[in-house]
Amino acid sequence: MALPKRRHLTRLRELFRLSVGEVYLLTINCADRRPVFAEPDKARVAVETFDDYAARYGYGVLLYTVMPDHVHAVVAAHDGSSSLCELVSRWKTWCARELRAVGVEGKVWQDEFFDHRIRSEASLGEKCEYVANNPVRAGLVERAEDWPHTGGEWWEEYLTRRREG
Repeated sequence: MALPKRRHLTRLRELFRLSVGEVYLLTINCADRRPVFAEPDKARVAVETFDDYAARYGYGVLLYTVMPDHVHAVVAAHDGSSSLCELVSRWKTWCARELRAVGVEGKVWQDEFFDHRIRSEASLGEKCEYVANNPVRAGLVERAEDWPHTGGEWWEEYLTRRREG
């Protein structure tokens, strides 16, 4: 028996531009939780689009992890020129186009995404730990630094802090 489709309220953020410095945790799921990124070459597409896209469109990807069937990212608005929905929609479109070029067929993404506004330094640290350790919790690797599809502006600093204890 299929579950009924959930209906969500329209996001108020669609009406407003992001303020410079706002930080969000995003979770973007593949359609039907299909493991689109289970193959390393497909996961690399998502990694490359994060790295390229952030520089082009006025936001920073502080940390991301590409999992087999979803993506987590901590993003920060740098210039306030777009809404969160616009940013995610553009990224999903661009990433899907690049994935089609390497043989991925059909719908790539769920229509919606999940976001959580980060309001404190403590929460930011917790969310970065969550993102970095997602592959460990999923049993894909023993240590976060062993997952090849994690990166972002803060990744090297995160690894340095872990090593220093």
